[in-house]
Amino acid sequence: MQKHILPTLSLFLLAPVIGELVSGSAPPSEWQALTTWLFLVPLYGAGAVLARELAVRWKSGWLGVLLLGAAYGILEEGIDVMSFFNTAWPDLGAAAAYGRWADVSWVWTVHLTVYHAAFSIAIPILLVHLIFPKSRGEAWLGCFGWACIAGLLGASVVGGNLFFRAAFTYSPPPLPYLGSVLAIAVLIFFARRAHPSAPVPALQEKPLPHPVFYGLAGFGATVAFFYSGWALPETNFPPVLTILIVLAVAAGIFLLLAASYRRGRQFTDTRKLALAFGGLMFFILFAPITEASAVNGKTGVSAAAGMTCVGIITLLAMVLLSAAVWRGERQAAKARLSDTFERN
Repeated sequence: MQKHILPTLSLFLLAPVIGELVSGSAPPSEWQALTTWLFLVPLYGAGAVLARELAVRWKSGWLGVLLLGAAYGILEEGIDVMSFFNTAWPDLGAAAAYGRWADVSWVWTVHLTVYHAAFSIAIPILLVHLIFPKSRGEAWLGCFGWACIAGLLGASVVGGNLFFRAAFTYSPPPLPYLGSVLAIAVLIFFARRAHPSAPVPALQEKPLPHPVFYGLAGFGATVAFFYSGWALPETNFPPVLTILIVLAVAAGIFLLLAASYRRGRQFTDTRKLALAFGGLMFFILFAPITEASAVNGKTGVSAAAGMTCVGIITLLAMVLLSAAVWRGERQAAKARLSDTFERN
């Protein structure tokens, strides 16, 4: 446990940073609030650490991570803040009524569940694995660590739920709320039984596309994903089709991952990072727009002040990580070539 403190802490902090700060959902000013550190950071951090730990112990691979990430999304948005049901939730906007049925805003529900699976859980785990490559296949928590992280997650959910019930004077509809609990249980059940497919020998010699392709795929998918979740609720576009678009984008990235993993070692860390970099590039480019669009006309001060700096720092961090991963792969390739030459 002691040797894994640094990667565990890194994931604990990186999950809320990407899920809320980099995405612009919680701009820098909100990180000065005590409630952010009491509820938001432990919620994201503990959720990501537990999802990663379960996926490693169950050997369920990235399919398990994504299923557990979806379970986390429902835990946060359905059980904790209740945004799936509460039309007064401030981030909903037009999505409050768009595609609403049986007391559930379904477009918002599907969109946020997929969002959290990818950006709040999977991408932070991938980045921490790339930063600490020697620890990626190991369990990080002992019994004490499990108790602490699970306790933090439970306390964050209970505390947050009580806080938002009081803040909105709101109680969720019983049946949909229970449905959220059942959905989490089903996702965990399938995550426990998920196992990554072994590489296909016949495919391992066929080259994969250049990392730039993965970066463009990640960026394009993220643009389509957020356009369907943000722009289409403002139109008369059929909500069912919007949900299908969101799911189709998610399925497309998943199929790309599945096909790439079938090539074995050809699906290098550089390609994995490029896919994540492409997704985060959407937020990097959108950061100045987020800051400019939140400027108060009277005071001239933006409620999202500092988002441009967040975007620049994120870009620099991703470039540095990309360089380090690329350099590591080149060194490993040289070492393998040298070892082959010596054996022959």
